Formats: sequence, C-alpha cells, structure tokens
Amino acid sequence: MPLSTDAYRDIFESAGDGLIITGVLSGQVIEASPAALAMHGYAREEFIGLRAHAYLHANSVGQFDIDLRTVRPGTVFEALTVHVRRDGTRFYVEERRTALTRGDAPCMLCVVRDVSQRVEAEQFLLEQVETQTREQSTLLAISQTLASAPELQPELILD
Repeated sequence: MPLSTDAYRDIFESAGDGLIITGVLSGQVIEASPAALAMHGYAREEFIGLRAHAYLHANSVGQFDIDLRTVRPGTVFEALTVHVRRDGTRFYVEERRTALTRGDAPCMLCVVRDVSQRVEAEQFLLEQVETQTREQSTLLAISQTLASAPELQPELILD
C-alpha cells in the first residue's frame, strides 16, 4: 500500500536530520523540515524563500552552486560543508544533495546532519598529534646532538 501525502509529511517533519528543498531555477528554499529550522535558528517563515547563500558559509557556496546546476535524478552529491546559523555562528554539516521534482519544478533535496562536535574533536586530536610530533622531533634532535658530542658523556646526561 503506497504512503499517503500525510504519511510523507509526517516523515518529513519527524526526520532527525535537516531536510531542505531548494528550487533549482530560483535557488531559494521551498521547504524545510523542523530539524533544519532548529539547526539554523530560523522560524519557518524566515527560512522559506531564503537563497542558500544566506545559510551557507562563503567557502561552501561555490560547490552548492555547482551542485544546483548539475543535479540530476539518480545522482547524489555528498559534502562536508559549513553552514551559518541566523545568529552568525558557523557549524559543520554532512550534506547529501539529490534531485527531486516538486510539481513540475526541478528541485534539490539537501539532507543535512550537524557534525560540528565530531569535526571539532577530530581537529583537536589532529592538533594534539601535531604538537606531540613537534615535541618528539625536538627531543630527537637534542638527543642526537648530545650523543654526537664526544666531549659530553651521554651516560651522565641521561642520569
């Protein structure tokens, strides 16, 4: 038995990931799920009609525009992008974009998941690894210098 329009609406409104439908020709948001609205800090009336440039960080706009022009049924674009909340704070999202037709209008469905905590944790760990690598390189250089100086007695230094 096929799902009713109400069932699809219920799925759209209860999805944990944000769902944003953008018109391909207009570049404007046509529909957004409650999760997408909460993620971005907008009321529905404020978000509908926005161009994606309003909620995308400048570094993420170019790829979005390319995907909007090239999206075709059956293709899926995946990207780690930076979005901007209404208050101006940035956050990382994993985004999956695919073609969708709404009525006769070509659209792009964007499924967005806030992955800020994961990305920030990965960045922190990478910084820790880089710091420890620098420290170990410095210690290795010092120990090589000390070991190569015959007038120094390495066993005394190590004690």
